[in-house]
Amino acid sequence: MQQHGNATALPTVDALLAAGADVNACAANSTSCRTPLQCARSHELVLRLLAAKASANNAGATTFQKPIHCAAGSSDASAALSIAALLAANASVDEADSTGATPIMYAATSGSNYSASVVAALLAAKASANDMRPHYLGMDSLLVRAVRARGMQQAAVARLLVEAKANVNAPVSAAVGYWGRWVCLLYTSPSPRDRG
Repeated sequence: MQQHGNATALPTVDALLAAGADVNACAANSTSCRTPLQCARSHELVLRLLAAKASANNAGATTFQKPIHCAAGSSDASAALSIAALLAANASVDEADSTGATPIMYAATSGSNYSASVVAALLAAKASANDMRPHYLGMDSLLVRAVRARGMQQAAVARLLVEAKANVNAPVSAAVGYWGRWVCLLYTSPSPRDRG
């Protein structure tokens, strides 16, 4: 199954499942082991695999990314729906991968055209807007990480985090510097169009 699967993969998935394929299989001795659910990028495919008893909590061999991390960082238009399905299947909204990144970190920094809807879905499920776990991006707050990411939705993501009470005065690493707080303010301030 390709990593960017979509609804056209459903007949192939159905054929594999009908032939008895293990829905939770992961290639042995692979450094980039991924389960079919981690590779699923469409909501339809996520639903099909969950219905076939795919584990929403099965992690890859080296990164310990769970399907919710993969869906949160996805650029698929239905990523927020996939998040909801995974959460309904008992995925953890604040689980960290091996680098310390949580699903909301993946979503807030993905730069996807759909990242705001995914961040909103995760916040609605009570993901923390103030995650300060150390991970490969350093100790910057989630808000600063979101602002630093590139993408058309980053202003909307920053606004969502501020509305969810993200700490706008959280420590900023030397890599971002003092300007990071100002960038956060600029990104979260209403635009002239929003002011009416």
